[in-house]
Amino acid sequence: MSEKHICNQVIENLEKRVNYLMEFKGEMKANVEFIKEAIEDIKNNHLKHINSKINALLFTVLGSVFIMIISLFIKLIIK
Repeated sequence: MSEKHICNQVIENLEKRVNYLMEFKGEMKANVEFIKEAIEDIKNNHLKHINSKINALLFTVLGSVFIMIISLFIKLIIK
């Protein structure tokens, strides 16, 4: 009879642990999905803005270098 009582306690403990692990798995899955969604939002929104700013900066730098080369060429022709 005591063996049955011990077995019931072990089974109850195992059931509690399995339930805890299932809850933990569900929380982890929800957290991972939230992180994935946050990364997608950042990638879709912020990177487009950063990309456009970098493109504008590169265009400005290349434009100023082009103008500097033309102005130096004109100065050499005039002299």
